[in-house]
Amino acid sequence: MTIRIEGKIAVKSVAGRNGNFSVGDLTTGIGDFKVVDAILDQFEPGTYEGVFLVEQIYPSSWTWRGKVMIEVRAKLADIILTTHSEVLPTAEAPEPDPIVEQRSPVRMPPIVQLPTVFVTPDGEMLEQPESQSKQIDDLVSKLFGADPETLEIVRSGGQPITLDPTIDRELFRQQRDYLKANGYKFDPIAQTWLNK
Repeated sequence: MTIRIEGKIAVKSVAGRNGNFSVGDLTTGIGDFKVVDAILDQFEPGTYEGVFLVEQIYPSSWTWRGKVMIEVRAKLADIILTTHSEVLPTAEAPEPDPIVEQRSPVRMPPIVQLPTVFVTPDGEMLEQPESQSKQIDDLVSKLFGADPETLEIVRSGGQPITLDPTIDRELFRQQRDYLKANGYKFDPIAQTWLNK
């Protein structure tokens, strides 16, 4: 069962040992909650208002420098945003990396940043060498191959892309990083990645 709550979420980015991830402080009429869901990994730091479909509210604890931190978390089923502002929230205590909390047995290799286009000093675009083109295609297949529809959209470019936050969180971060590195920008209201 999910409950529908209006509120604000202040998203902050945290540098973890498995890459950057985002956490949010959800403020609602029924209380304040910490959100560590994968869907937030797409969002830039800032404050977002809207309707939040909460699937579960539960206590969580973790240790840091000999102290036990206890917080009430909300697991979100969906987010329907109405507004956002990219004002950075104030920094707080460090956050545990959710990948470490829920370690997956499947490990994806780190993304190799490859150029997508070669340009001469005169601004003329050149064909990619065949070996680099194959490496890029292999990387795209590895990152997006589980969803043939998304894989085809990434290969063709230009269309909005919606990532699935229910997949392995490490793979989700790698998909996000690939899209960012290749000129896509996240639209938080539509929750899609758009090619600039």
